Amino acid sequence: MTIVEDSGYFSRAAFLMDKLMEKMGLDGRGFVMMLMGYGCNVPALMGTKIMRNQNLRFLTMLTIPFSLCSARLQVFLFLTLAFLTSFYGALTLFFLYLLSFFIIFLTAIVFKNKYKNREPLILELPPYRFPTISHIFKRGNQHVSCVENLNSGKQTIYRTSSAEGHQVEASALAHHCTCCRVTC
Repeated sequence: MTIVEDSGYFSRAAFLMDKLMEKMGLDGRGFVMMLMGYGCNVPALMGTKIMRNQNLRFLTMLTIPFSLCSARLQVFLFLTLAFLTSFYGALTLFFLYLLSFFIIFLTAIVFKNKYKNREPLILELPPYRFPTISHIFKRGNQHVSCVENLNSGKQTIYRTSSAEGHQVEASALAHHCTCCRVTC
């Protein structure tokens, strides 16, 4: 994800998909959010805050939960492997993704009159860049250290709160969550 972000391709993908998404009542930024929804729905929903128009934001937020995020993929993999052969399991997963695309487009088309968007897409297209390896590792290390801090904070609170006679306030956990901008 870091490579795609740093290369400047997200803005171009939004620009390229704008015409197709306009037919569904969305704009190119909605495409990027839906694409992110296939990784995880929560950051994709939180990412809709960049949209200036409230109707556009609501329509995008309405369609994102229909994308098959990676958490749902694990459940579908388990169920298809438990009940189907490998060929039919792969075929079933493929058709689930196609069904997901179809439901997203259908939902957007059905609700586009309720949430009308008359605002044009205005984007700044950054120059193409090849992300440096050091920058990729730097962002990866920031994410890993942030997750480590969050986990250590939760473990500390669990251990101190599970001891007899101790009560821990939520502010201790909030201190560890500030580095990640995570809502605890």
